[in-house]
Order: sequence, then structure tokens, then C-alpha cells
Amino acid sequence: MIRLSGRKRTAIAIDLGGTSIKGALIDEKGAILVKKSLPTEADKGYEVVRQNVLTLIEFFQDKKSEEKASLEGIGLGVPGTIDPRSPHVVTFAPNLHWRNVPIGSDLAEQTKLPVFMENDANLAACGEYWKGSGQGAASMALITLGTGVGCGLILDHQLYRGSKGAAGEIGHLVLVPDGPLCNCGRKGCLEALVGAPAIVAMAQKHLALERSGFLATVEGPLEARHVFDGARQKDPMALSMVQQVAGYLGWGLALLLNLLNLERILIGGGMAQAGDVLFNPLRDMVKQRALPAAIESCEIQGAILGNDAGIMGAAAQVFQSVEKVGDQ
Repeated sequence: MIRLSGRKRTAIAIDLGGTSIKGALIDEKGAILVKKSLPTEADKGYEVVRQNVLTLIEFFQDKKSEEKASLEGIGLGVPGTIDPRSPHVVTFAPNLHWRNVPIGSDLAEQTKLPVFMENDANLAACGEYWKGSGQGAASMALITLGTGVGCGLILDHQLYRGSKGAAGEIGHLVLVPDGPLCNCGRKGCLEALVGAPAIVAMAQKHLALERSGFLATVEGPLEARHVFDGARQKDPMALSMVQQVAGYLGWGLALLLNLLNLERILIGGGMAQAGDVLFNPLRDMVKQRALPAAIESCEIQGAILGNDAGIMGAAAQVFQSVEKVGDQ
């Protein structure tokens, strides 16, 4: 591959979420040169979401010119499944209500740039492995806690996708067969039990029965973070809810550890900001449910890149993929 001498190599990194689209222009050393985000507007359908992503890409293309940099391609993280045999098609994204959507192909055609698309949790794991708290781990999982529950796996220093790109879907482990309905169509999935909407629903149910305690003092719409805020203030009902969340999540992590004997589990996503009020009971629950050999050899800790993990992983995928093509 021929590159212009002395020009900074950059990638456009896009993290497409159910609520917002985060993007950045990132160089090969992992420096974020500029960031910007837009609302996803998933409820308005695919064409609106695609145009919002394209608007971000065009913004970063302009910024690339200002940086006098070369542009290697676009890394795109999506909250869904991508079959490695059709790497430009999102086969299923429940929180976007997508099935077999060719967003990678559409963007490549419109921008005339190579597009490297991957599941968002996978990219977040790649980001933490490249520049975050996963550095140095041979095997690790990044669990992303937010609207959904995602999981990216690094096994023997390589991203593990599975035969059809569906590996790591810990959020859709069915723990309670007759539990609440999940966006995937099944009942009792881990995501339907511990995702942010599930926590909010739990809090609303409590308030409908008894308007008391910390949650009753919240002004405006309830959010999952309010439950963790209440737990930090020792509110009994909030503490009970967090214990329930930690119980289900700890069960899911124990299953993962017993199966893969991972070296490190990182907790990321919006809810990871809860910190020790969630992590302490979570570690206790994993110890109770995982085999001793599995938990003794594994660290459970917070991810450090925060909302930048996905975009960092998207950039890493671009540089890694371009290098592979250049070596051929």
C-alpha cells in the first residue's frame, strides 16, 4: 500500500447507539483529534439514521483536510449482529428494529471509502484492549451496561466473533423463562432484567406501590442512575434493586467465566459509572456462582475509556484491517 510520506494516518470512527451516534477522527497512535455526536433518531427509520451517520462522516472528512492527514477508512460500530460472510450487512439489531440492513454497503457507496463494520460491544472490547484497561490481557470480556447488555470477547489476543458474528451475546442469555419481554422477542433475557429500561421499570413499579424514599424525591423522568444514586445514600429500596441487578448480572458473568476461564472482565457502558455500589455486590455474586478456579484467575474491574471505547475500537479495526490488506 502506497501512502503519502509524512502525512498523519487517521480513521473516522463511528459508534452507532440506540440514542446517539458518537464519532471521532482518530490517528494511528490513538489520539482523538476531534469528536462530535448527533441523535440517532432510530424511531424515524433506517433512512434517517443512515443520513445522520453520513452527516457525521462528512463533518470528519472536512476536519481531515484541516489536519492535513490521510484517511484510511471508516470504522462503524452497530448495536447488532453482523455475519462475517456479509460484513457490510447488519443482520439483526433489536434496539434499532433492523433486520438485514446494508448500512455498510450504503455508506461505502456514498463516501467512496472503505467501511469496516463490527458489533459495537466487540469494538468497545477492541478499544479497551488497544488503549484501555484490557491492555496486556490474553483473554478478556468487556460487558457494556446501558440500554442493552453487550459483550465483546478477546480470546488469545484476537477478537472472537463466532461462526456468524453472534458470539458474546450475554445479554440474551435467558435466565428467567417467564420473565419480562426482551427486544429480541424472548422472555427473561439478562438484558430485559438488568438493562437501564428494566431498572427504570423496577423503580416505577415501586413508586406506584409506595411513593417514598429517595426515588420519590427525583424531579423529572426517572433514570437508572437515580437508583444507583439512591443506593449510595443507603436508601433501602434502591439498595434492594441494585442487589437484584447484581444478582442477575453476577449469574450471567459466572456462566461466562465457567465457560471461558477469562483472565479479565471489564465493566463498561453508562451504568458502569455506578462504581462500587454496583461492583461490590456484583463481585460477591460472581464468587458465589462461578467455579473457584474460574473466579480466582479473573479480575473484574471497570473499563477506563468510558464512552470513547467504541470509537477507539472502531479506529483500531480500520488500522488493523488496512495493514492486513497492505501486507497481502
